Amino acid sequence: MKITKKLFAMLLALVMVFSTVAISASALNNANLGVPTFQAKVISEDGTNVVVEFSLLKGNFASAEFTFTPQGNLKKIVSFTKADNLKAFIMDYDVSIASNINTGRLAFASPTPLEGRMSLYQITFEKKTGANLKASDLAINVTNCDSYVKASDTDNVTSKVTVSVVPMDYAIELDTYSLEMNYKKTQKINVDTKLDTSKLVWTSSNEKVATVDDQGNVTTVGTGNAVIKVATEDGSVFAECIVNSSYSTIQWIIVIVLFGWIWY
Repeated sequence: MKITKKLFAMLLALVMVFSTVAISASALNNANLGVPTFQAKVISEDGTNVVVEFSLLKGNFASAEFTFTPQGNLKKIVSFTKADNLKAFIMDYDVSIASNINTGRLAFASPTPLEGRMSLYQITFEKKTGANLKASDLAINVTNCDSYVKASDTDNVTSKVTVSVVPMDYAIELDTYSLEMNYKKTQKINVDTKLDTSKLVWTSSNEKVATVDDQGNVTTVGTGNAVIKVATEDGSVFAECIVNSSYSTIQWIIVIVLFGWIWY
């Protein structure tokens, strides 16, 4: 009887240790995923105007200011249109002329974090010529960006924020931007793009959690979070998918109850 109690106590202690480690690792990875990434993608274009959808690709933020400056073949800002899913949030915007440069400013503030993958604004620009937009035609500056990296407070992450400008013919779309997978499983991420897919580069932010081959096949090799990224060779255009890997019920039984961590 005493031996049974001791074995039960040992198993309980091991479960607590594994749970603590798993929670700590998950919290750390989630914190890393909290830093926001933005994208300005062309959704329509003709000889006169170009419409850009400004979106949050991943991470989260509580407030930020964005400055959009047309340059190159972009002449001026025609209009801002707020996305329908932003009705509940506090916003402000203006367009000003300084030194003959037409600049638009968007200021965001929200009592709850804006997070995940979501559209923020559509911005219409007037073009100088009929030529299609290039990434260098639009400069976007981000200031005062606060992110809910932790659940209970905010953290200024302005210096870590990334923004990409994607012309219409260069966009990379995925069939999923978030994967929930069990350990030691494989799932394919499909790509929709006009680019040559054989020249796209696939990478994983954490190869101890998930690996990916040049066809977009993701294999989980550990538990936790990883970001799978597919990008052009120069890295200027990309798309990302967040992968969360965890043990299935039977795998937990193997790992903890059957002492499978020795070999699993």
